[in-house]
Amino acid sequence: MARINFLKLIIASPSEELAKSICFESNLNVITSNRKNGNDLGKSVLTKSLYHCLGADCIFDDKFDANSKVFILKFSFDSEIYTIFRNRGQFKLFDERLELLWTETHRHLLAEKLYDQFGFAIWLTSRASGKTEIASPAYSYAPYFVDQNHYDGSQFNSFRNMGEYGSYKDDLIYEFAGAYDQAYLDSAARKTDIEHRLTQIETDLNANRLMRERIQDELEQLGYSADMPSLKRDCDEFEDEYKRLATGLSQIRKKLYRLKSDKAETEIAYTGSQRIVRKLCLNTKTLRTGKCPLCEQDIYSTLMVRVNSSISHEDALLLNNDLGRDINELDRKIAVEEKRYKSKLSELTALKAKMNLVKQENLTAVQIEGFVLLNKRLLQEYAEAVATLEKNRNELDKINKQLRSYNSKKSDVNKRFVQLVQNHITELNLKSIDKTKIKNVKSRISAGGSNAPLATLAWYLTLLELKKEFNEQLVELPVVLDSPLNIEADDEKYYRQYSLIFRTFTYQGQMIVSGLNLADSEVVPRNANIIILDNEKYHLLNKEDYSECKNVVFKCLEQN
Repeated sequence: MARINFLKLIIASPSEELAKSICFESNLNVITSNRKNGNDLGKSVLTKSLYHCLGADCIFDDKFDANSKVFILKFSFDSEIYTIFRNRGQFKLFDERLELLWTETHRHLLAEKLYDQFGFAIWLTSRASGKTEIASPAYSYAPYFVDQNHYDGSQFNSFRNMGEYGSYKDDLIYEFAGAYDQAYLDSAARKTDIEHRLTQIETDLNANRLMRERIQDELEQLGYSADMPSLKRDCDEFEDEYKRLATGLSQIRKKLYRLKSDKAETEIAYTGSQRIVRKLCLNTKTLRTGKCPLCEQDIYSTLMVRVNSSISHEDALLLNNDLGRDINELDRKIAVEEKRYKSKLSELTALKAKMNLVKQENLTAVQIEGFVLLNKRLLQEYAEAVATLEKNRNELDKINKQLRSYNSKKSDVNKRFVQLVQNHITELNLKSIDKTKIKNVKSRISAGGSNAPLATLAWYLTLLELKKEFNEQLVELPVVLDSPLNIEADDEKYYRQYSLIFRTFTYQGQMIVSGLNLADSEVVPRNANIIILDNEKYHLLNKEDYSECKNVVFKCLEQN
């Protein structure tokens, strides 16, 4: 199994000639300080800087200006040594001799290059294109890092800008655990697209059917007794007028198809938004623009984006209200177009009366030909739509068969997930969590007060164990836990939490844990690499470290 280990971290501020350099060992590393006066010394800055350097956007405190800093991380991948550099949004990868391998500024391209270089990635379905793509690096790191301020149960909230994909968490977990792969997500994305197309086609067919029934009624009222040679002569005289009417009817019919399709889609979204209001399970802000906030690509329809990005009860309610208003507006537009359609039919009637003044016996025939041609065109479109419908249904059947082939692995992952979480809940004495409600990886796990970090830890360690059991071939990254007991807790909770952490590292690879008063704690294994911070508050960076590492800093800065 391929593995990445962090070797050395450098945080530098060249303009101030300050830096902090820290080395790690390949197993357990503990960053600690005195429990009495050990806060605000920089433990969180160090832990957050690791995956920040690799392309995630960690949530630093306001007092730490990450944009003015240079981050350099030396790490090993199998037997090779690499160094990655970050300054703002620029990333550079170097080999062991600090020779530049590549540089990148676009986050998705960075993820692709990391995948090509080291073989780890998470594929997710883009809300903009509907296609499967390699997600930005933060999604690969999400199961390995927890911010001290986000020990809030089964949530991936430790990085910024994680709202790029709607409802990504379940797919990420299944993929991380090996139940899903890129082929599965490709098939799932195609299934969603086909189901949307089927709904649209069925709506069009229904509209087509209603239109033909209306035309048939008109034909039955007109009859078929006209003289066709005379009809041809009179039709020549009124040809332009009939072309205008036929074009107008066609345009109105197409617009009615589109409006009714939009309404059907909006009603589906409206039902989904009501479910969101009830479940309150999304945490992203409502999008109302036509552009993606990250890649700035145009989005044809923001409808599903707005539904999937509701992040609070209030947002969901506002979205629900917006969708209701959209449905009312579509009803209004449909009524307007139906009124226009009736108006066009009235024009046909008026034209009939006008032609009756010229030659009564031929007027009915003119009307008949117009209706017959329109009905013929509708029948042709109906047949084409039915063929397309059948083709899409056959494709959907094939995709569903492909997706069902993943059910066995997915079921195994869910069963093991339930077992592991319930074991951790018992071990940590989390009585406030109802174990019977844990059914699969989608189950929400959370606890209040001093139990919140414990519940979070149980969930994250379960994910790592699933990866170990079901997806061992996936590259293993270091586990970084930023102050996992960042609240007041009694000695019993303190012991249980850190005991669980330090038992886990023996089979999970490299682990970096920060916390207060761990230097001489009995729960910390004796072979751990203890890193003690004793600097002044808010003065992590210093002159001495800068003097030692400035050559590396400037060598990285100079190469482009």
